[in-house]
Amino acid sequence: NRYFTNHGPLAMQFESEFESFFNFGNAIAIMNNALAILVAISGSFNGKLVALLSGCEKEVLDAVKISNVDFVNTTIDKLATESLSEFGMIVVSSNIINKNNSSFFQGLGKKGITVIICCSLMSDFEYYANFENAIFVYSLDSGTLVQGGIIATNDDKVAETFRNIRSSYGVRKVKKVKATCNGRFSEIQAGIALNILKECI
Repeated sequence: NRYFTNHGPLAMQFESEFESFFNFGNAIAIMNNALAILVAISGSFNGKLVALLSGCEKEVLDAVKISNVDFVNTTIDKLATESLSEFGMIVVSSNIINKNNSSFFQGLGKKGITVIICCSLMSDFEYYANFENAIFVYSLDSGTLVQGGIIATNDDKVAETFRNIRSSYGVRKVKKVKATCNGRFSEIQAGIALNILKECI
């Protein structure tokens, strides 16, 4: 189809089907999951302290460490007793969120705190519909044939920021960002990912 990466027909089809299946306004597919987490953090960072929840998977921890943001490792119990005014972002793996604490995370958006939830595409994560203002990073590379990460958000403006970072401005709507990368999703990845998505459906 004359495309290798970025805006190829399979990549666009995958993003569109992902949006429809998970009911998100925007899906931004990126070449690997660690880079997707990094792009989500960098594109959402507002200069305030980032809280990394203890118990996050190693890939999430590594992405936060190399993102060049000020962060602290903390727990849900500590966050629940603090004012949270110093924090601008919370990064958490979906395995930490459960029925007992989901309302706490859902309420963070109302306080102006960005919540980035990292999870597997194949995981049974039943709470995502209740996190209206959260940013999700779905991993493709857990038990699958292809690596990749998908940032999902309903915020159109922040989605354009993610796309500009991912593609080094190789997008239709150019938006000034502090840094860019070559995180384009290949047509080979997209073709395999479409089959993986069909398994989820």
